[in-house]
Amino acid sequence: MHAGLGDTPAPARVADALGGQPLGGGRVVDVRRSPVGRFGRAAVTVDAPGTGVLRIEAENEYLLVLADGETVAASPEVIVLLDRRSAAPIAADAVRAGDDVLVLVLPAPPWWAARPDAAVHVGPQAFGLGPPTARGGAAPSGTGAGR
Repeated sequence: MHAGLGDTPAPARVADALGGQPLGGGRVVDVRRSPVGRFGRAAVTVDAPGTGVLRIEAENEYLLVLADGETVAASPEVIVLLDRRSAAPIAADAVRAGDDVLVLVLPAPPWWAARPDAAVHVGPQAFGLGPPTARGGAAPSGTGAGR
């Protein structure tokens, strides 16, 4: 149990405590890993009741979240997966099918907004995830999850 959040923390309470927004919560139904990039790539699919299907693209950190195919969060925003029962963070290399997760987005550190020239080095496109979408994220990389 995480201090002050109760036995099973609600996504909005956890997000509010961290200064972010909930994107959804549910069961990880698929994790596809591929040897792309410096750290390997993962495409994580979460069945999030009330939100739809969330697809999270990751390398050594979470880079992009799509909800039913639309970008809802992208680095340099901080994308976080938490264990739904304990609110403990789940690292990109530790997430597994069957995990019950909360997906949150925290604001990007202010220095990224102050230096847009630097932000291109940490956005999804810097990791080969495709052209930017209307929200400023990127199209999926084609790792195969959710297809």
